[in-house]
Amino acid sequence: MNNPFGQTGLAVAVISLAVSSGLGALAAGAPTGAGTALNARSTEPGMMYLKRGISLEQQAHYSLSRRYLQGAARLGNVSAMDKLAADYAEGEGVLISLRKSIAWSRKAAATGDIGAMLKLGKFYEGGCGVKRNRKTAAEWYAHAATLGSLDALRRLGLLWKSKRFALSAKEGALQWVRKEAKAGKGPAMVAAGWLRQHGCMEPVDYHRAMVWYRKAAAAGDGNAMSRIGWLYREGWGVKKDAKVAISWFHRAAATGTPIAEEYMGNLYMLAAFAARNPEQSKAWLLQPLINHDLTISPGSNYKNAKLWLRRAADQGDVEAMASIALIDQLGGTLGEKKNLAGATRWLIRAALAGSSSAIPSLASLLNVSPVPVK
Repeated sequence: MNNPFGQTGLAVAVISLAVSSGLGALAAGAPTGAGTALNARSTEPGMMYLKRGISLEQQAHYSLSRRYLQGAARLGNVSAMDKLAADYAEGEGVLISLRKSIAWSRKAAATGDIGAMLKLGKFYEGGCGVKRNRKTAAEWYAHAATLGSLDALRRLGLLWKSKRFALSAKEGALQWVRKEAKAGKGPAMVAAGWLRQHGCMEPVDYHRAMVWYRKAAAAGDGNAMSRIGWLYREGWGVKKDAKVAISWFHRAAATGTPIAEEYMGNLYMLAAFAARNPEQSKAWLLQPLINHDLTISPGSNYKNAKLWLRRAADQGDVEAMASIALIDQLGGTLGEKKNLAGATRWLIRAALAGSSSAIPSLASLLNVSPVPVK
């Protein structure tokens, strides 16, 4: 009889790998190199060299692979730079060298690559391969944040609030955020608003945060629209209003913003659940969230949930991947058949994309006790 869990072996391997490494690369979301490079834009220069280099590496022809990747990088291929940085950080076909990894990340960051800036911030914050320097880390995070990295923005906020981070060390990052925001750049205005909202730049000021968010939203920034949605959802600086919040999330999702797509997908999933389980949804106080334009059939809600979540997942949103897995697991409570094989696939994908919560979910789904790999 065919095993419905064709990927069980891989799932168990992912669980074991994660446990044995303390959730190392998976939890940190460290790129595996090849996956990062294979997602390169086809219009980048040196694509033929890049693809050839990756192919040779997969065949274990590491020395020749390195030549092709370096050739692509010299032609300005940012994905090749990122690949080389990842290889040297992870020891993929080369001896681990954080110094060389940082050098390649610097080259990529100089082209405006957000991921490279974020990596450099982490290196300097943790003192990995370089002398720890929180001021420099903050500046790299600020550069990435003003280009749209929410991860960099969160890290900047945490670093900013650290008691070990002197006020004088904040000035460079603060000046950069203000300069870019005043220039009318959407992501930078979001960064300025977020830092205002969380009391990083100055005392918490929801009003000033909203001003920055609205300016960025007017420029079409989906993350700004999402932030406005959160302010209305929580009642921070404005009167709490679920309908207004959802309308802003919907607008943000329509721009292709993953966090808003994930929110809308989860909202539709809750609506599908509430339609079939009204008493339980009332007990869980879900009804205030399930109003506005969600008074449609359970099937339609379910389909909309997967539509939005799939869009977010395809952009690398690990929480959306986990939500799709949950839908496949719930099945009947949403009016659909269970799809445990599908749930397994999505949890594996989430784990490999950096979700630490996907590991125990996989273990629970497969009834497997993770055993460290020796």
